[in-house]
Amino acid sequence: DYLWMFSFTSSFAFLFYEERRKWLAYTFNFLCGVFWEIAQLKSLVSGVFDFLDVLTYLTAVFSVVLIDKKLKEKKI
Repeated sequence: DYLWMFSFTSSFAFLFYEERRKWLAYTFNFLCGVFWEIAQLKSLVSGVFDFLDVLTYLTAVFSVVLIDKKLKEKKI
């Protein structure tokens, strides 16, 4: 789950250069993961709801934010 959300969020982070759009993308990506888990909880999609998955999605998005911040500081 971490790698899925990390790669999904990273792709959006590199597509958008404006900070406002990046934050919208970060929020959108996290909410996609949360909605997926809720859909599993409500049996709309197959799978088992797991709150740890939601925390994993949050950790992945936060990791991308930190990496993006570090890259900006180095101006790469």
